[in-house]
Amino acid sequence: MSTLAVARKDFSDAVRSRSLLALVALFVLFAAGATYLVADVLGGGGGPEGVPAVFGLFISLIFPITVLVPLIGVMTGYKSIVGERESGSVKLLLSLPHTRRDVVAGKTIGRIAVFAVAIIVGFAVAAVIAFVSYDTFPAVEYAGFTLMTIVFGVVYLVFAVGMSAATGSTSVALWLSLGFFALFQFLWGFVVNLFVWVVNGFSSPENFSIVSGYFSIEQGTVVAPDWYRLVTSLSPSNAYQSALGTFFTQDLNFGLGRSGSVPYYLQDWFGFVVLAIWLVVPLLLGYSRFRRSDL
Repeated sequence: MSTLAVARKDFSDAVRSRSLLALVALFVLFAAGATYLVADVLGGGGGPEGVPAVFGLFISLIFPITVLVPLIGVMTGYKSIVGERESGSVKLLLSLPHTRRDVVAGKTIGRIAVFAVAIIVGFAVAAVIAFVSYDTFPAVEYAGFTLMTIVFGVVYLVFAVGMSAATGSTSVALWLSLGFFALFQFLWGFVVNLFVWVVNGFSSPENFSIVSGYFSIEQGTVVAPDWYRLVTSLSPSNAYQSALGTFFTQDLNFGLGRSGSVPYYLQDWFGFVVLAIWLVVPLLLGYSRFRRSDL
């Protein structure tokens, strides 16, 4: 019950500080604006041939979601614990019948609730626009899309909470969290390609371009080795897109892998495993550090 008490207090504090309202407003503006732009201005979204136009909306929203949602998650979580440490209020919190585990778990739950409300409201407004704009509206797929977007953002939120627990400085927690975001959103492909180059004796393997990151021949592109695809898929955004593929009856090419003959770690469902690891490990490491810290 102590964990839930901390979570309720954290959520109510967020409401009083207007951070929840700001997050809701930001994501509503994004979701509604992007949906209107794709549906009414760009003419539907350009989905695969033979697929209902509404599915083009999902494809069009992927990139902006993988940029904005993680940033919202980071900004929601990075001050959760370290802010209390810097103000000294964490000592008051721990003077009550709360353990350090209660504080970390409660803060995490409270921030997830704040974040989830923002995403749900934003997608609900976007759903109304999409429902009016398209001839068909796949409610089940849209619900799955919303759920996985929440999970994806919570990965970054949990990492930020973990950093907030592990350090005594808000600036350090913020920059570590933003660094995690930049690494996996913008630099991960380059890092993997650089690893290939180093492992191969500081030279590019045959049919591989370290600049483009593709294994190719003159006539076209060939499939990269499984290990390369596995390492590439470890980023939260790639895992998110792979997991999305399990919710859609249409093949929208979200993920790197497919079910069937490919190894299990390249199938779309394995994205859930990668996301679960990112949800658990940073938080446990942050709590371990927080438990041993001198407050």
